[in-house]
Amino acid sequence: MTAAAVGTAIGPIMQYAFVVPDCEQAALQWSQHMGVGPFFLMQNIGFNTLYYRGRPSRMQMSVAMAYSNGVQIEFVQVLDDRPSMYREFLATSPAGGQQHVGVLSTDLEADIGRLGGESQRIQWGETAAGMRFAYMHTGAGPGSVVELIEANETVLAAFAKMRRAAEQWDGQRPLRGKRVQARQS
Repeated sequence: MTAAAVGTAIGPIMQYAFVVPDCEQAALQWSQHMGVGPFFLMQNIGFNTLYYRGRPSRMQMSVAMAYSNGVQIEFVQVLDDRPSMYREFLATSPAGGQQHVGVLSTDLEADIGRLGGESQRIQWGETAAGMRFAYMHTGAGPGSVVELIEANETVLAAFAKMRRAAEQWDGQRPLRGKRVQARQS
């Protein structure tokens, strides 16, 4: 499936996501050098359910998210060595890099079907905050992983808050949130 077909089939790309060794450092670099911010830090994201390559999974991760000209930038940091699509990416790109794009989905199951169904799902589940998601493999090469993000009321409100903060940002306080120690499992 081509990038143009993905955008047409499921909606516009609204997020560019990077897997990085340190999401806080990446956010500070982008704020300083690219003028993007503020970044919202979400540490030790919990999951109600998580599946990786068809098996129940667990993992520890943190993210930093901001908006630039209406597009969401996300930095993902893996906090443990458990198998995940992020750990898989870092095995081939240890310095990190752009790993997936995100689109909002008003019908997660239908969009999973449009992108090839269960056989193309890499990682999926629901965060402790109630956000359902599915990462889909859509072809070979960079940008071939698409995150379907369920567009529920809570998600849309959080993203709107981040967009407003970016529109009003004066360059101060590039990081919002706080650093939390990783939970022990």
